[in-house]
Amino acid sequence: MIELPRKYIPPFGVEDRLFFLTQLRSEIADGSIIGLIARPSYLRLPDYISIYIDSNMELHFATTEAFIYGAYACDVHLSEKSICQAFQTFFQSLPGSPLVYSQEETLAILDESIARLENMQGIDEAGQT
Repeated sequence: MIELPRKYIPPFGVEDRLFFLTQLRSEIADGSIIGLIARPSYLRLPDYISIYIDSNMELHFATTEAFIYGAYACDVHLSEKSICQAFQTFFQSLPGSPLVYSQEETLAILDESIARLENMQGIDEAGQT
């Protein structure tokens, strides 16, 4: 496995993060995707990891720059059917369980993050004028 140096993978700017979070929030709200946030008191996942299954039933683990081993991004993609099916079954059991926030709570958390980014964007824009 080869990790690219950080200088070749710049982090997303505030505008890009705002776009992605707003799009994610919209798709969760309209039911296009099921997106839930783990409730840390019940399901302990590192805050630097996202886990998802795509439309091809492939499992993805994606980390961010907060990854404790210092890598900017360390992603794992699995397509082995039995592993993906086990995760799919688990994920399908999550809505309504105490392990994750409800859709409404998830949307509220995303709204808070979007508001923080909008504030950061406003500060950035004010500093540039």
